[in-house]
Amino acid sequence: MRRIFIISLLCLILTPLARAQSKQQLYAGVILHIMKYVEWPDYGEEMTVGVVNDPELVRALEQASKGKKIHYKNVSIQKVDDINKVEKVDVLFFSKKAHRDLSPNVTSKAEKQKILVITEEKSAEMQGVAINFYEEKGHMMFELYESNTTKSGIKVSDQLRKLAVIK
Repeated sequence: MRRIFIISLLCLILTPLARAQSKQQLYAGVILHIMKYVEWPDYGEEMTVGVVNDPELVRALEQASKGKKIHYKNVSIQKVDDINKVEKVDVLFFSKKAHRDLSPNVTSKAEKQKILVITEEKSAEMQGVAINFYEEKGHMMFELYESNTTKSGIKVSDQLRKLAVIK
């Protein structure tokens, strides 16, 4: 009886952790997949994803991108602790907890440096954000802000547009 109680308790404790990890793995896979359907005006020597203050997503992206190429380029993941010190990235992801770091300064930098900004927290203006992840009826969805991709000179394929909610 005691053994069943301990196993049940462990399942209760570990289930939320497993869900959290699977969400990060899902985001990692979706981010890498989205990158395949985006064209940047200037490709560097590698494709870089910057993640603002989300170490779990950094780990999931590192695992998901290991040995993979996008647009014939190696993929690197950059942990971003200070948004003002962002090096050259192609994608910059802001989680809900990092959304407060998204400022007009960042959106201006994103436009100038041709950065695809992805968030998971909708705000009133969504200035500079190209893609926003959200959940609807238990399914992950994403919004595409075409005016912001156009400002950055980033082209999004028709296949990606068909999957997105266009804003």
